[in-house]
Amino acid sequence: MIEKIQKTLTDNNVSFEDISQGLKLPCVYYVRINGDWKHDHHFADYLLEQIGLTALGEKGFVDGGGDWYESTHTYVANQ
Repeated sequence: MIEKIQKTLTDNNVSFEDISQGLKLPCVYYVRINGDWKHDHHFADYLLEQIGLTALGEKGFVDGGGDWYESTHTYVANQ
């Protein structure tokens, strides 16, 4: 699934820093996204929903000023 997430984001020009899988909950994925709120953050949520993931929220905000920021999105795989 990590490779599928990476390919989906890369193919759609979504700027991300890192993708990891939960250690205790392997159906949970974390994606560090660095970009604007609409074209990167919300678009990533939409794209990953299309491949079977549900967005649970974001944490670790780093404000870049304006509509740009960095945060870690949490997703769970739909079973």
